[in-house]
Amino acid sequence: MPRAALLLVVAGVVLSLPITHRTSGLQCGQAPRRDGAAVLYFHIFKAAGTTIREKLRQYAHACDLRWACLIDCERKVLGASLVNCKVKDEIHMPRDANRRSVLHLNRADVVGGHLHFGLVDAFPRARLVTLLRDPDSAVVSGIRYVHPTWKFDHVLAELRRRARGAPGSARNAVTYLAPPGRNASAAYAAAAANLRRFDVVGVVENWGASMRMLQAFLDPTHGWRGWHNDDRRNVHSQAFSTASVLRQLTSTDALRLAAYVSRERALYGAAVAAHRATCRALLGARDRGCRATID
Repeated sequence: MPRAALLLVVAGVVLSLPITHRTSGLQCGQAPRRDGAAVLYFHIFKAAGTTIREKLRQYAHACDLRWACLIDCERKVLGASLVNCKVKDEIHMPRDANRRSVLHLNRADVVGGHLHFGLVDAFPRARLVTLLRDPDSAVVSGIRYVHPTWKFDHVLAELRRRARGAPGSARNAVTYLAPPGRNASAAYAAAAANLRRFDVVGVVENWGASMRMLQAFLDPTHGWRGWHNDDRRNVHSQAFSTASVLRQLTSTDALRLAAYVSRERALYGAAVAAHRATCRALLGARDRGCRATID
């Protein structure tokens, strides 16, 4: 199936190549690549990213699109020819000797993983996608991820300990959305500004609308049916919820936690605003999901 020309950038030289994909029986709508731009999915820690990555893998496999997953990305880009990441897996990508090369990765339709904003320069005219999560919930979920066998009381005790940290010292989404080398105030300001560059900003707290936004952006003719299944990854072995841990905080603990995540909370507020804007652009201003209350 003929494809639009793909722009490749290596060491500042722009090349133009025609690319063809195998055809499948599934009609997946328009390809995500527009004007030679790949889609970059920024997986924020503990914001349903493993679930989204699996959806994107399945989508790429079903629709004959090229997918690459990057992990362990360093904050510093290695010059103009290599990304400072590990390639975890690929689908339908060419067999190249160096899978970390900018040349190779610019052949992908969708690149996802724990990306840092400094990588954007390696992907000219990239279309950007991310999901964020309420910072209180992200802290609890992060504790449970690091300590998957801990019981309720252990998780609650660790949450209380972290809440006694310095006000504004929690760091999560900002580490992915801001370029390196900034102090905390400058990094958060840059991260909030960068959110306005994203084509899709989802939030876990408005999951249904966020999935419909992904579908509208990547698969507008609804050819693939996997966007709205309820399969979740990283399911905890201990049967209690993040919300149940937060409900056990005293008023003093809750105030401490609010102070601890205050900068992340402000960034999440910017994400909710970007979520509403990108939701309206993709689903229309009258869509109920775009007008939903997000606590």
